[in-house]
Amino acid sequence: MLKVTIGHSNDPDSESAISEVIEQCLAQCDSDTPAPIAALLLSAIDFDHQLILDRIHAKFPNIALIGGTTDGEMSSKLQFSQDSLVLTLFWSDNIQIQAGLGRNLSHDPMAGAAEAVEHGKGQNAETPKLCLTIVEGIGYDSNAVVEGLKKVLGDRFPIFGGATADQQRFQTSYQFFGREVLTDAVTLLFLYGDLQFSCGIVHGWQPIGKVATLTEVSSNSVVKIDDKSATDLYDSYLQGLEPSPEFPLAIFEEGGEFYLRLPVGSNRETGEINFLTNLPIDTQVQVAFATREDVLAATQDSFKIAFDRYPGTQPDVALLFSCFIRRQILGTRTQEEFNGVANFQIRSCPLWDSIEPI
Repeated sequence: MLKVTIGHSNDPDSESAISEVIEQCLAQCDSDTPAPIAALLLSAIDFDHQLILDRIHAKFPNIALIGGTTDGEMSSKLQFSQDSLVLTLFWSDNIQIQAGLGRNLSHDPMAGAAEAVEHGKGQNAETPKLCLTIVEGIGYDSNAVVEGLKKVLGDRFPIFGGATADQQRFQTSYQFFGREVLTDAVTLLFLYGDLQFSCGIVHGWQPIGKVATLTEVSSNSVVKIDDKSATDLYDSYLQGLEPSPEFPLAIFEEGGEFYLRLPVGSNRETGEINFLTNLPIDTQVQVAFATREDVLAATQDSFKIAFDRYPGTQPDVALLFSCFIRRQILGTRTQEEFNGVANFQIRSCPLWDSIEPI
C-alpha cells in the first residue's frame, strides 16, 4: 500500500504555513495509517526554510525528506499559487524509500551524482524501482547530474525530478535534505517495492530556422555560434530584441533529441549570451519558440502519454515538474495548466515548478 497526502498553504508566515500543511496532511489519514516514510517539500524562496524543516522533523523525526525552492506551486489543494508551501507525505507499510545527498555540483556534477546514489542506497542490497531527484538549478550544467546518475544507475533506469529556482533572481536557490538547507547539491529518493508508475514528457517548444554549432563557450556564456557572435543568431530572428527565456536554445543530442537551455541576458559589446547553466561546446543548436496554446497543449499531451502508459487502474499520486518560463509565457492563463491536468480526474496532483525539468 502507498498512501500520499498533500498540504498546501499560501500563508506568508513560515510558522503558520508549515502548521497548516502538516494539519492538512494529517487530516487525510486515519488511525490505521502508518507513519509517513518520506516527504517532498516545495517552497517559495522567501520562507524561513530552516524553521519549516525543524517543524517537520519535530513531528516526523525519522522521515526521509528532500525538496527545494520553486518559482510557483500547484496542487490539488490550492491549484496554482505563488509564494506558497507544498508538503507531500508518502505513507506505506510495504514500500521502502531512502534518501541520498551529493554536494559540490559546481565543482564536479558527475561526482556529486555518484555520491548521492551511494548515500541513497546505503547498505540496501535491493535494486530500487525508481529515483526522484531535486538538484541545484543555477550556475552549472544540470544535465551533467543526469549523466552522472545514469552512469551509476544505468541508461534505462527511471529518473524523475527537476531543478530548484529562486523566482527569477538567478542568484541562489536552495535544496532540502533532512534538516539541512543546502545550495549546490543534488538530493534524491530511491523507491523500493511493488510500484507501478509511468511518465510523459512534452514541452511544446519547436526549433526554428537554421541549425548552428556552438563554437566557443565560457562558463555559463555562449561566446560564438558558427564562429560569429552568439547574439547574431538571435538577432536574425528577434530583430534586435534581447535574448530572453521565452526563446530558449534547443541543444541537440545524438539521435536528434534535444533539450532546452534558457538565455537570461547578453553583452552587446562582446556578443555573448548568458545562460542559467553551462552549455556543451561543438553541439548543434537552434533557437526554439512556443505559443501559449503550444504550452497548454503540451501539458495535456504529457499527461495523456503518462496515463496511457500507466499499467495500473488509478495512480495514488501524480507529480508534475514544470519550468518557470512556462508560467512566464502563460501569464494569467497559468491556471489553465492545472485545469488541463485536473481533467484527468487524478487523485492528487502536486506540482513543483522548477527552473528546468530533469
